[in-house]
Amino acid sequence: MRVKSAAFLTQLILVYIFTSASTFSGEAPKKGFTSPSGRIEAVFTVTRERKPGKEGRLSTDSARRISYRVDFFSNSRYLASAVLDNDKNLAPQSVFRSFRWSPKDDFVMLPAEGWHAPGTPAVRAVSLNPELKWKEARLGLDNIVWTDPLTAVGDYHNNCDYGVSRFDGTLGVTTPVMASESPIGYELISVNGDIARIRQVLDNCRLSEGQSPLCFDYDLKTRKKTPASCPAQTKKPKTMR
Repeated sequence: MRVKSAAFLTQLILVYIFTSASTFSGEAPKKGFTSPSGRIEAVFTVTRERKPGKEGRLSTDSARRISYRVDFFSNSRYLASAVLDNDKNLAPQSVFRSFRWSPKDDFVMLPAEGWHAPGTPAVRAVSLNPELKWKEARLGLDNIVWTDPLTAVGDYHNNCDYGVSRFDGTLGVTTPVMASESPIGYELISVNGDIARIRQVLDNCRLSEGQSPLCFDYDLKTRKKTPASCPAQTKKPKTMR
């Protein structure tokens, strides 16, 4: 009885070895790209590829774009996923380099997708911190300054709409600091602690020649404004991307 059991066990072992050898491709497990801090790993998977049309050329229908699913991990623990429409057909490395990370990797801002109007596009932010109560949020900010690991202040330039906003990463919401009052607009100069220095400008719907510079300090906590000196403005803010 023992001899038969031993022979049966030996057969099972041989079958396992044969099966493993035939199915293992010899490739290392798929790895992704790591965030600047090294805490988060982003793994890219192609979910839709272009297919060549007749005569090897790309047809209009098949040449739309490549889509990636990005899975985020921390110490091999799954955190979140996002699907990106890669209309420029960029390689994963190039797409990853356009990610913007919060200081402690609590969330990541993905690149703009598809066509968008001239100005500051609204991009997706994906929460990577399980303790946060939101999963995805939209925000459109340029010249981002972090006031703490979860809070970003920046400005936006959208034709007749120049203003300064703040993104609260604890809630996943954007609120205005100085909203546009066309033709009057605002842009962020700097942030020091809770004090944001802001410049008043004219938006693209008015000519700015001859306007006297006007700046003020804005307390992000008390919302009080105090007149301040303006630094020299070397160029107009970008309104196109």
